[in-house]
Amino acid sequence: MDIAAVANILSKWQKTFGHNSTVIMRSALDPFLISTYYNAVVVHGRPLRFYQKALWIARHANIIHLHDMPWYISVWKYLYTKKPRILHYHGSLARTTPFETRSKWESCADVLLLSTPDLL
Repeated sequence: MDIAAVANILSKWQKTFGHNSTVIMRSALDPFLISTYYNAVVVHGRPLRFYQKALWIARHANIIHLHDMPWYISVWKYLYTKKPRILHYHGSLARTTPFETRSKWESCADVLLLSTPDLL
């Protein structure tokens, strides 16, 4: 869940500075409808539909920035080999996932971001 609307706030400030930025969010992970306030692309239905929509929209992107979706980054690496990929952890997923599992995912990212120092 994106209760803090992190992706939307980052996107808002990118747009303020003249960058083109699009947030794609699953409706199931946005119970307070925050994404609609920020004009994000909200995808209803099953996760597969979200992934398909995200992959379709990303073909025009210069950078792929995934929030707390590390298991999916290898698909982006395979399909969009020339686009930089950012993997951004926000919660306890970085803390609770074994290093051996995380290292496979993180090796597909060009940049790894953590929201707070305690996740190191």
